[in-house]
Amino acid sequence: MGTITRRAVENTWLTASNAKRNRVGSELKAMVKAPPGYVFVGADVDSEELWIASVVGDSTFRLHGGTAIGFMTLEGTKAAGTDLHSRTAAILGITRNDAKVFNYGRIYGAGLRFAAQLLRQFNPGLSERQTLDIAARLYATTKGTKTSRRALHRRPFWRGGTESFVFNKLEEPSWAASSARAPTSPRASTGPSSPAASTTCTCSSSPWTT
Repeated sequence: MGTITRRAVENTWLTASNAKRNRVGSELKAMVKAPPGYVFVGADVDSEELWIASVVGDSTFRLHGGTAIGFMTLEGTKAAGTDLHSRTAAILGITRNDAKVFNYGRIYGAGLRFAAQLLRQFNPGLSERQTLDIAARLYATTKGTKTSRRALHRRPFWRGGTESFVFNKLEEPSWAASSARAPTSPRASTGPSSPAASTTCTCSSSPWTT
């Protein structure tokens, strides 16, 4: 176990793809067996990152579905074209499957330039100006517009987008870290001076550091 979340970490077979006839070396994963008395358990939560992001945003109002992304996650459907991936696909003029890359990339911090470059790959017929304009419209609709008016809030904040509340919540720890109340977790504090900031463990004679 290589992380605080107890997610398994291994550099070879855990990073290998599932076995496929046309992929040399992919059979390695099928050769790994659990010790006697143990089993490997796999789980894949559908759209897990989007669910977590929507709950982060909804926490502003302490209500599930209290934000646009929260409501889309709860009530949106692929069939009706009202889920997040379908809405993004409609804005960009691409397939729903390709739209997933933009949505997850945005939540993980990808910026406007990344979205424009990716859109150009999916739709080579667009000019550079067109891709920038379409990507900017996507970010204005989803992430929103950043405002720095002190009269409205003590720090810059996102507004006007379906995911603005999510990104405002995600940016709170960086602001809290500069104050007396730095963010902490049940297992580790933050900052280089924290005793839990760097932990070295030895597992099967292989040291790892978190």
